[in-house]
Amino acid sequence: MIASRTPPLRLNIARALQRVHHSAVLWSASVIVVRTAGLICILPVVLRVLAPPDVGLWYVYLGIAQVATIFEFGFSPVIGRRASYYLAGADTVPALGLGEGVSGAQPNFDAISGLIRMSQGLYRIIALAATACLIFGGGTWLLLKYPAAFTRPTALIAYAILICATAANMLSYFWGALLFGLNQVRLQQKFLLQALVLNYSVVLLGLSAGLGLIALASGQLILGVYPRIREKRAILQLVSGPHISRAKAHWRDLWPMTWRSGLGSIASYLSLPATTLVCAQLFDLTTAGSYGVSLQIGLMISLLAGTWQSVTYPRLSALRASASLREARQLVAQRMALGLATYVALAACAFIIAPQLLHLIKSRTTLLSRPYFALLLVACAVDFIVGSHAAVLQTANYTPYLKAFIATAAASVLAGIVLGRLFGVGGLIAAPIAVQLSFNAWHTPQLCWRSLKPVPVV
Repeated sequence: MIASRTPPLRLNIARALQRVHHSAVLWSASVIVVRTAGLICILPVVLRVLAPPDVGLWYVYLGIAQVATIFEFGFSPVIGRRASYYLAGADTVPALGLGEGVSGAQPNFDAISGLIRMSQGLYRIIALAATACLIFGGGTWLLLKYPAAFTRPTALIAYAILICATAANMLSYFWGALLFGLNQVRLQQKFLLQALVLNYSVVLLGLSAGLGLIALASGQLILGVYPRIREKRAILQLVSGPHISRAKAHWRDLWPMTWRSGLGSIASYLSLPATTLVCAQLFDLTTAGSYGVSLQIGLMISLLAGTWQSVTYPRLSALRASASLREARQLVAQRMALGLATYVALAACAFIIAPQLLHLIKSRTTLLSRPYFALLLVACAVDFIVGSHAAVLQTANYTPYLKAFIATAAASVLAGIVLGRLFGVGGLIAAPIAVQLSFNAWHTPQLCWRSLKPVPVV
């Protein structure tokens, strides 16, 4: 009697589907597809429905919300990296650097539990500070700068919802960093994918109902709350049971790396994303809307291209912890090449298709002129290269690029204001490119590759 067995084809299909389901890269690719679909499908609807001044006001809102998140000050990536080191078995982690390697035999779940307890108290304070910044700082500036546009009921309600979204996001922001640091990238990307679908659905329904800015703000609320709830549940399942501990880390243990990481994030924001606020200060809301849409496309392309590398950060941290620099160098080289190729391809497509697409749908808000749009894509490319190498350096628990980043940020803002007043939008865009190319664009990659060079054994 011949025993029954699964046909080879069916077995291979089942195995392939299982690999797809458990692949962080493929889940990340799905997020890329959904984000791209949102950029292609949702953004044109927004631009067609909303008046250009409302589009400009929305990008100013988002810029203010980004400023408020500065109060997070870089704790989350440090918490995520600590989780990676503890997952690799580390008992203790130096305040800066990793020495000769800190890995151990078994994951240190006690230390991970301590990170959770510390983060819960810390992020309550961060959420309160961010909320106060949005209400008193952002609200006052908007009232003084755009009194007529901001005091409309729709604009006020949308800003209130955005405040709630930012506060809720900040309150539980660390859960995503922990999940990422524990190498659960697939789960994190899965939750993000679900949140994006919900976000786009809410935005489309709200715009169809004539809610305007309120629809966009409601989508941000979904995007900030839903994935955090799912991430928290996943983390608590990982460290529950026999692993749970009453140990508690202290934020001072993370502070030496955190303030450096935080200043680096602020400097990165000032070097390019903050130019939207500079544009709003120098020019009218219609111009700010065109600039914001064009910059969003460039930054979205950077985000999509960077996914190849970002999913490897937990693994890179673990490789650093075990002093496996040769393997880490190969991994970075492969993913960096994929990221750059992806950026070039997507930027070329955006330059050719995006203006025609907006014209086809009769968008009320246009992109910047083609020369300025091309220049802005170059600015985003330079920023992408510098940021990618800086992120790899952070997996070694240190930031040797910090002074250069701070100087670049200050110079970019000042040059943007001066050149923007002298030469208009073109001067504003050219400023960060010139400043970055003068030093950061070659210095930071040089530091990155040096840090990945294996130390010869004597």
